Amino acid sequence: MIVLYILLAIIVLIAAVLSIKVSLIADYSKSFCLKVKYLFLEIPVYPTDGKKEKKLKKAQKAEKEPAAEEKQKKEKGGNNPLKTFMNNEGVSGVIGLINDTARIIGGFFGSIFRHVVFDELFLTIVVGGRDAADTAIKYGRVSASVFPPLGYICSHAKVKEYDADVSPDFLAEVSEAEFHFKISFRPIFLVGAVMVLAVKMLFKVVFKLLFSKPESSDNNINKNNKIKQGGAQ
Repeated sequence: MIVLYILLAIIVLIAAVLSIKVSLIADYSKSFCLKVKYLFLEIPVYPTDGKKEKKLKKAQKAEKEPAAEEKQKKEKGGNNPLKTFMNNEGVSGVIGLINDTARIIGGFFGSIFRHVVFDELFLTIVVGGRDAADTAIKYGRVSASVFPPLGYICSHAKVKEYDADVSPDFLAEVSEAEFHFKISFRPIFLVGAVMVLAVKMLFKVVFKLLFSKPESSDNNINKNNKIKQGGAQ
């Protein structure tokens, strides 16, 4: 019983930790800044320290050599499951597999998007050009590319505070932009979505890919006979 109580306490603690909101805060005004906020902690993501970047580059260089060797081994030998699946199921089977994968991934991002909250979403763009005509053309293009996505976000997601200002400046030759957004989500929903994604991918994609079987010779003979009979008629 004590072990059971300990396991329940651990599960409750993990669920409580994952239920606390995590916020992503991004700012751009001549330079980009991104940080993560969790409770009272603020972790800078970008820009990072130069020392950390050097360590990452060294680690990436060290990982490149064994990764290249593994790729060469895979290219030299080993079965390609996708090629085997295509030989067994044909092009239509591959298309069906791609459609299933796209549908599952689309549902995954859709479920995440429903649980994302835009606490703050502010955008300011000043459009400039060589002359008045060029500025007007650029202003139309920028407006056409900015407002539809913003409208989609505001109508399909939870947005608390937002404002977008796109204006032409007929005296400026260079366009300028500034934005600030803060989005928050609860990690428990992300973990749930990942688990659902993994299960669906496993049963609807991976199993089909790994355990596809070639059609039996009897079926092929029957198909050929039907084709010949149809041609004879």
